[in-house]
Amino acid sequence: MTLEAVFGTDDYRRDPGGRLHDLREAGPVHRVALPGIPPVYLVTRFQEARTAFADPRLRKDRARVPAAGSPGPETIWVSGRQLLSTDGQDHTRLRRLLNGWWSRAASAGWPAIIERHVDGLLDDLAAGPAEVDLVTAFTRPLPMRILAEIVGIPQAETPHLQELVHVITGSGTTGCPRLRAASADLTQIWFRLAKDHAGEDTLLGMLGKARQDREITLVELTSLLNMLLVAGAHSMSMFFPRAVLLLSAPPAADAGSGYCGGAELAAMLAGDDATAHEAVAEELIRLCAPFPLASHRYATDDLDLWGTPVPAGALVMPAVAAANRDPRAYADPDQACPGRRQGEPRHLSFGHGPHYCLGATLARQQARIALVGLYQRFPRLSTAGEATWRNDIIPEPTSLPVRLNRAEFRNAT
Repeated sequence: MTLEAVFGTDDYRRDPGGRLHDLREAGPVHRVALPGIPPVYLVTRFQEARTAFADPRLRKDRARVPAAGSPGPETIWVSGRQLLSTDGQDHTRLRRLLNGWWSRAASAGWPAIIERHVDGLLDDLAAGPAEVDLVTAFTRPLPMRILAEIVGIPQAETPHLQELVHVITGSGTTGCPRLRAASADLTQIWFRLAKDHAGEDTLLGMLGKARQDREITLVELTSLLNMLLVAGAHSMSMFFPRAVLLLSAPPAADAGSGYCGGAELAAMLAGDDATAHEAVAEELIRLCAPFPLASHRYATDDLDLWGTPVPAGALVMPAVAAANRDPRAYADPDQACPGRRQGEPRHLSFGHGPHYCLGATLARQQARIALVGLYQRFPRLSTAGEATWRNDIIPEPTSLPVRLNRAEFRNAT
């Protein structure tokens, strides 16, 4: 099976879960050819993908898998020494370092931060033109500003960091001069900021102090901060446009009772029911997973994964977008059903097992607060043109023209 048979189409970019339907129904594991890297084994069904996330025979640390070939498609942002590239004691040590800053107690203060940045950008939208590119005006800067405040990165740094993230998450190979230059630039920024803010009562200050005290290496410092940028900010900048596209879509003709079309979901977000807000946001995260494919793992030995032979060192990737639409796990999985039936499992958009996303709570808060804010301010928001994209495997929206219908917006309270 070739890349073109699965990826690289407008349908896949707009709705990866829908495009992967036939692949999932054909079987739980598929060998897929990708340009520039060895073949990848995609795990496309829910239960199998959930198991793969926690399978000790599939490891993140390429250096500890002797037979591992070339790195996976994520290039630099899962390299180094951080949560997406370590296992076992190393992973536990680094995760423990961050845990206090991503705890339940810490997360209680995040909604106020999110709301302030959402309101600021929405005020700018309300004062601007009636038609706007939602990506550049809202969905790309918002997660970066939120993450910067939570981590302790000065806001003045965010425009440059946003540009560098755009480079390192592109489809260039690790040898690309532009990618190497962006990586070097990021390393210099992190070294400078960690030194300048070491000891401050922020996550950045803690990491800077840990580096000074030699509790972490410079590689770990820069790798962790790169990871936070991509997993904490870039991920949400990919989620929001796809969610808005779904909210702009007409209802499915065969949708049963309890299922909602885009207009109904948007109206729920524009309403005042906090329980509905949370349910809609959660269902959108299932349907519009920020990363349609989870970061890769390496097979430690020759394996048989649900009838498919996988050689030692091969790349294995849970196809989250496909697993989240598996009819074996969800009734009418392609339809939106806020507050899904009791007994249906939690989606896999944030993974499962020891590498479960540390920032899941922040992502959920951002999804709910930002989408509620957007649709309460502009309840008749509509698309005004086709979205544009880059990257075939992990498609990223680069623009989404929308019409705000500003004359009908609700004043912020």
